[in-house]
This record gives sequence, C-alpha cells and structure tokens, in this order.
Amino acid sequence: MSIKEDFYNNLSSVLSSVRKGDIVIILGDFNAQVGNDNTSLQNVMGVHGIGRITENGRMLTEMCATNNLVIGGTLFPHKHIHKVTWVSPDSHTENQIDHILISKKWRGSLLDVKNKRGADIGSDHHLILATLRLKVAAVKRENKQTRRHNVSQLKVAEVANAYTDALKSAERNNPGESRDHWPGIKNIFITAANNHIGYIKTNRKEWISDETWNLIQQRKAAKAAINTARTRSAKLDSQRKHNLLNRMVKRSARCDKRRRIENIAKEAQAASETHRSRDLYKTVKQLANRPSTTSKPIRDENGSLASSSNDQLKVWENFYKNLLSNTDGSSNLQCNCARHADNDSVRTQCPSMKEIADAITTLKANKAPGIDNVAPELLKADPITSAKLVQPIIERFWSDGHLPGELKEGVIIKIPKKCDLSQCQALANQRGITWGLRGSLNDLDYADDICILAHNYDDMARKLKSISTLASKVGLNINVSKTKAMRINANNTRPFLLNSTPLEEHVINENGEVNREFIAYEFSH
Repeated sequence: MSIKEDFYNNLSSVLSSVRKGDIVIILGDFNAQVGNDNTSLQNVMGVHGIGRITENGRMLTEMCATNNLVIGGTLFPHKHIHKVTWVSPDSHTENQIDHILISKKWRGSLLDVKNKRGADIGSDHHLILATLRLKVAAVKRENKQTRRHNVSQLKVAEVANAYTDALKSAERNNPGESRDHWPGIKNIFITAANNHIGYIKTNRKEWISDETWNLIQQRKAAKAAINTARTRSAKLDSQRKHNLLNRMVKRSARCDKRRRIENIAKEAQAASETHRSRDLYKTVKQLANRPSTTSKPIRDENGSLASSSNDQLKVWENFYKNLLSNTDGSSNLQCNCARHADNDSVRTQCPSMKEIADAITTLKANKAPGIDNVAPELLKADPITSAKLVQPIIERFWSDGHLPGELKEGVIIKIPKKCDLSQCQALANQRGITWGLRGSLNDLDYADDICILAHNYDDMARKLKSISTLASKVGLNINVSKTKAMRINANNTRPFLLNSTPLEEHVINENGEVNREFIAYEFSH
C-alpha cells in the first residue's frame, strides 16, 4: 500500500507545479476499477463505468478530486464491449482499468472516450481513443523535414537512362528567359528525380522478415475474429489462436533482430578489414542505434545562454556577420608562407562549359543535399546537361554579382570536437593545417605522445594552454624537458611557454634544414 500511496503523492506533487491555465491530460494503466456509482463523486466521474469500485479505484478518485481531474472513460454511454480496456488471458474476465484523465476546467473539450478493439498491438489491453476539441491559437510551423531521393537507383542502367533523358528533354524545352532563374532549374532536377528515381521509403523496420510480417497479418486476422465472434466458444477458440500467434510473432521478431545484429557485425568486421571507413561508420551507427544530438544552449557575446531556437539563430547570425564581414585582411593567417601570399595569376574569366562539367564530375557522392534537396548524384548523372542548365546562373553571377537567394542559405551544424559547444568562438578557433578547401589537421597522436599543429603563434599558444589545463584535470603532467617546439619559416620569435617555462625550439629554414622532429608532449602520472 505504501508504494501506491507514494505514487499518488508524487503524482499530486507534480500536478501542483503545473500552471493553473494549462490543460492536464493523464493516461495510462492505473489498474483501478472505479465502477459506475458516482455518489458524491459527480465532479470526478460519470455513471458509465464497469463493475464496482476497488481500493485502487478509491485512491484514483481521491487523487482526481484533490487535483480537479475527471475520469473520461466513465462519462460517455457505450456498449460494454467498447468500455473494456483489459481482457484476462483466459478471456473470462474483462475490466476497465486503463483511464484517460483530463482537467475539470477542460471537461467540455473531451467529446468521447472508447476502446479500439481492432487495433492489433500484441497486448491483453485494448487501445483507448479520446476525441478532443480545443480552441487554441493556431501556430504555423515550417516543415523542415525533407524527403531524400533514393539516388542509389541511379546505379540501375534503365533508371539512369530515363532520368538523363528527362533532363535532356527539359533542357531543350527550357525557355531562354528562365535559364538564369534557379527555382526553375532546381524544379527540373527535382521533377525528373520524382518521376524516375523516387524517394527513400521507410515503411517498416528493415530487420523484420517476410515470415514475421505474415505472422503479424495472421495475428491481426485472429484479433478481428475475436471481435466478431458470436458465441462464447468461438471467442475462446479465436483467443487461443491469437495468443499462440502473438507468441510466434514475438519469437520470430527476436530471431530477426538477432540475425540482423549478427549480419551488421559481420559487415562492420569486413569493412574494418578492407579499410572501408564509410561503411564501417555506417554499420557501427546502426548497431549503436543512438541518434547523435548536439542540441544544447549556446552563449552570446555577453556570455548569456540562448536556449530557444530563435535566440540561437540570432547568436549565430551575429557571430557569422562579425566573422565574415572582415574585409581589411586582418583575419588572414599571418604566417608569411607562400601558400597565403597574394596571387595575381588567378583566372578571372567566367568558367567555360567544360570547366563546369568537370567541377560537377568531381563532386563527392553520398553527401547530404542542401536546402534545395538537390543531391550531388542528381547533377553527376549527366554532367554535360547539368552544366548547360546551371551555366546561365553562373554567367549572371560572374557578370553582375547576382546570386539566387536560395543559394545563399545554409544549414549550421555543430559538430562535437575538443571544445565547449556552447561557445561560438571556441568552435571557430579550431583551426589547424588546412588540407584542400575543407579539412584541417590539428594534431597527430602517437600512443601517449601528441604532436600539435598550428598556423601561427597565437593559435599554438592557445592550444598549449588548453592541453595543459585538460591534462591537469585528469591528473596528467606534461614533461617540460621532453617537450620540443619547431617553427617552419616563421618570423615570430616569441618563445612558447609551458607552465611559465620556455620550451626548447628548433627552426626549419627556407632550405628545409632541420635537426629535430615535431613537438611531442609526453604525459606522466
């Protein structure tokens, strides 16, 4: 009894913290029969319950009376079969122990409560449905979820040919005045993909076999036979068949899931042995079955936390305005190396058709599409036709600097790294040696040694301080005598300090002469 009392006391404590004007709806299996006698309980329940009130039912009605709640299943007249919420395994006992509770103030919004016997949920409980009508202000929300095209279908020759033919036909029929409008060009790719490729379908869990689905259909038919049985014996026979099929469905589903996990593990092992990192990451993510979330509050320039989506967007907007609006050159890396020196030999002519087609060909596959939902594979399917479609837009941008507004939009994704995700500046300061146009290398790790890389003195000093602080937090100390620093063709001669001690340094000159290896930090307990 004390456990039940503690439950209702905790529930009442939670309800007391709810704002007075909010609507409260509680639903679940209370294992409580409240009966149909509402004497002195007219404000809590109606007269359309089942059976007689039990001790659990008295505790439920007392909690409802204390918190101004109404038991919805007792308010509406229905047949007995539409009030039952639980049937015993032997099909002899039927009770109403699952309830939907609603605030007394919002009693008029509850229009109906009854069970849904036809719902095959593999349980001895019936699904309970409530009909509500609320008059609240409508809030229009933009649907940000977009369906992705099944670009893997382009590997099928017939599908690829049909898609490219549709692109060529649309390119020939595309009017000249609309060639420089991106919405029209985008619609050509999207329409062709919709007609010949289709979207990725996720109607059912991929690990459920056809045999299990057949058993599910049989169980569903057995459930319908229970609801339509005319005699007691027929209902008992249907119930026994349904119970047997329910056990078979659960056993088959467990086998399917175990088989899927084993297959994924084998795929991961094969991907690891053949050094296919992308397939390995994909299979490990499937095994983990945990979505990676980076949603957390961020801080603005004043250090205040911004938790709502709109506030965070404003913080990021101001951050990138300050970061990208710097045109005086002060944001450039001051390393005086040839890579960052001014280059006057860059071509300034508009890219030719061949150059655009070559750029489309070099696009990486298996990348998420942008806001326009045009995947790289849709362009790479026919680079020549794609180049003809986008060339007018590029020429217009090259001549008058006009870029379609949709192409200026982007998605901000915070990728967890070795920094505080609540700090915008901390994310921007993760700069290392740049490889190509995107990736950067920040450090090289060798067992208990680490080699830190940076472009300039300030970046290296910040990393030194950060790694020293983090190491001390876990009880590790950096061996200063074994820590070395190396500069490559650098003009800055300020010494690097570690725990206020200058590090031994070696310099690589313009001829590439050096007598020491890269800096390495050896940790000791």
